[in-house]
Amino acid sequence: MVKKIIWTVVVLVLLVAVIFGLKAMQNYYNAIAQAKLQPLPTPVDHVLSTSETWNPYIESIGTLYALNGTDIKVQTDGRIETVNFHTGDMVKAGQVLVTLDSKPLLASIAQNQAQLDLAKIQLKRQQALLAQAAASQSDVDIALAAVKTDQAIVDGLNAQLAYKTIVAPFEGKLGLKKISVGQYLAIGDVVANIQSVDPIHVTYPIADKDVSSVKLGLPVTVTTDQFPNQIFNGKIIALNSQLDVESKSLSVSAELPNKDPQHLLLPGAFVVVHTILPTQQNIVTIPETALVHTLYSDSVYTISAQAPYYVLKQEYVTVGKTINAVVQILSGLKAGVEIVNNGQYTLHDGSVVRLATGS
Repeated sequence: MVKKIIWTVVVLVLLVAVIFGLKAMQNYYNAIAQAKLQPLPTPVDHVLSTSETWNPYIESIGTLYALNGTDIKVQTDGRIETVNFHTGDMVKAGQVLVTLDSKPLLASIAQNQAQLDLAKIQLKRQQALLAQAAASQSDVDIALAAVKTDQAIVDGLNAQLAYKTIVAPFEGKLGLKKISVGQYLAIGDVVANIQSVDPIHVTYPIADKDVSSVKLGLPVTVTTDQFPNQIFNGKIIALNSQLDVESKSLSVSAELPNKDPQHLLLPGAFVVVHTILPTQQNIVTIPETALVHTLYSDSVYTISAQAPYYVLKQEYVTVGKTINAVVQILSGLKAGVEIVNNGQYTLHDGSVVRLATGS
């Protein structure tokens, strides 16, 4: 009985020893494996910097305006006799738009013209009598003053008569007609608005950093939300003489033909303006996603060739314009250099990386 108990204890002890031994061996080999295990380097996308022909432009938001534009207002009272235009008509300078009733004025002109003719006859008579010493110089002066007075009255009435015919002050497009035949108009009433729409002009700001690039005669292109599939071409015709004090920008004016029968471009519309700058050759460019931008500097991460893993080097660059998510590099990087394309903000100078599959 005692031997049986002893053997049972021995077996149990051996069993426990074996279990602990196996566990210790497992922990040992796990520790070795953990020591040998290293994390894989960060995968990155990459691209090559390129050299290309650069077609730079400056993008701005502008407003279309007419070189000439005004409300056509009445300069004398009267009832409308004829209206010779419709809303939206294109008219020539001097074209008759409205005539007012002028009958009472014509009668007044005829009456005063008769008085003027009589005054001229009396002046001649007094001059003849003066030559015969039958009248004094004072009589001639009185007759001459009467002629001048009557002439001034007739001239004033003729000027009022001219105001009875309302004409277009310049060539342009008429707005809404605001009158009708038979309506009585007072001085200052508006007949219609007129705008010179061909050519049409656009004014827009240029930031101070780009002012040196802008010259008279540079071509511009204009697009609008109203006609998204059309591009309107023009050129710069004027530059302001000073920068805006608040925005530190230069106001620029460009002229565009607007000869479409419908004159699509209308004053007051917002437009997108591209000022086209001269073409540049052999410009180094990179995708905008490859640029690391901070408050004080711009940089890229170049990739050294040490496959299967690679070491990064941070290179500081000077950037130019960005067009369609492509950045112009002015200095600090040559064409044909392999650089990291995204995820740079988790990297640093000297980071070890691997190239992402398919990049």
